[in-house]
Amino acid sequence: MRKLQQMAALGAALAISSAASAATFDFKGLGSTSNIASSDGTITVTITAPGESVGTASSGVGVKSSCCDLSSIQNNETLRLDFSAATDIGGLYLTGWEAADRLTLNYDGGVVDINDEHNNWSSDDHYAINLTNVTFLTLTGNSFGTVARLAGLEDVSASVSEVPVPAAAWLFGSALIGLGGFARKR
Repeated sequence: MRKLQQMAALGAALAISSAASAATFDFKGLGSTSNIASSDGTITVTITAPGESVGTASSGVGVKSSCCDLSSIQNNETLRLDFSAATDIGGLYLTGWEAADRLTLNYDGGVVDINDEHNNWSSDDHYAINLTNVTFLTLTGNSFGTVARLAGLEDVSASVSEVPVPAAAWLFGSALIGLGGFARKR
């Protein structure tokens, strides 16, 4: 019985520790935009720019639509991220000449407007977005002055779906408790 208690405590500790850790994505200085792994290796993302090319820079990723483009998300340009599994995302980092200014973030659960008019040059801004069950997201520039790059994502984890416990598991658990009580009487 003691060994069973120790195994249950170890299992609970592992479950708590794995739920508490969250990964990140760092998009600065990428060489490739396909199958980028999260910091813990559990999720991958592929970055595309529908109708355009993805531009990579030391400060993040954006859209490259011409030779004179800044490889950033600008007015009416869209950057798309497709995740390998349903994903929870806590926040994102944007860099750029004037930060986000106006971006629209679309995902399979809705829309988030990022409107920031602080006009800091060469800024590095964090935005808490707290999205759940995301399989894709897009960032679209909505202002002439928008020049932003996606530098990273934080607090990223695979979404956990609830799985109902079948009746057999409850019966098995009660049988284990009964056997533990029987062994104790012996």
